[in-house]
Amino acid sequence: MKILLATTFRDLGNKQNKIIQKKFLHSLNNNYANIDLAVRQFGEKNIKKFIKSNYKGRVFFQNNKHSNFKWSHSVLFDYALKIFEKNNYDYVVWCSSDLFFEKDLFKKIESLKFKKNTMLTFFPNLSNYKNSIVEFGLDIFFFSINNKQSNKIRMLLKRYPNYNWGIFENFLFSLSDILNMKIINIRKFAKISKFNNYRPINYRQDQINSWQNNQKIFKEMIYENNLSNLYIKGSMYYLAYKMLTPNNLNFELVKIYFLLAIKFIFRNFKINI
Repeated sequence: MKILLATTFRDLGNKQNKIIQKKFLHSLNNNYANIDLAVRQFGEKNIKKFIKSNYKGRVFFQNNKHSNFKWSHSVLFDYALKIFEKNNYDYVVWCSSDLFFEKDLFKKIESLKFKKNTMLTFFPNLSNYKNSIVEFGLDIFFFSINNKQSNKIRMLLKRYPNYNWGIFENFLFSLSDILNMKIINIRKFAKISKFNNYRPINYRQDQINSWQNNQKIFKEMIYENNLSNLYIKGSMYYLAYKMLTPNNLNFELVKIYFLLAIKFIFRNFKINI
């Protein structure tokens, strides 16, 4: 199984970032999948050397600083898709660099032999610092697509760009509707842990501002592609609903969806829990 995995690394000046990202790279070293990395940086220093020291696979790398944004997942994924279209990969993957993969994850994906036109994701997150089993977040997407579909995604990335913090996960999930892809929640059969990253002081306001800007662009995409407005209004609850199928359930996920339903009801009635 050949995979092209697209990711961006955080600044290594922070010790916590360095430790987390080292664990991320080590967990990608496996015997079940041939994984190439497509790494796009935006001015961070010593990233390529860091990757080479901790990862044994092939690495495609670019590092260009932009003055008008700190980073862009749209730019990153467009870079990866261009590489994907020139090579014979089974999956192109987008993920954050703060994850840890169980050893057999890629073996399980390979053994299930998913057909083309399939999107795999992992919901909800397994956190290394919270005991709650209902923590929102989508931090990885596997796409089994052809070059025509890849080109379509790149057109959408350019028309509806995403910069800094935002709702890129919602954008990626909406591709399942636009390209009519089957959705698989790999949490049913695998584990991926999510680490708690270092956050700079006063980052929250910057996060809110860029989220609002990206939301405006995403709304345009929703409207122009005749997608449900619940991608905006329903947010993660809607994405969870989209994955609520018999094939995506096991005993643990039934419990999770039960707790999500309670949380949704309490939130709508503005009751604190």
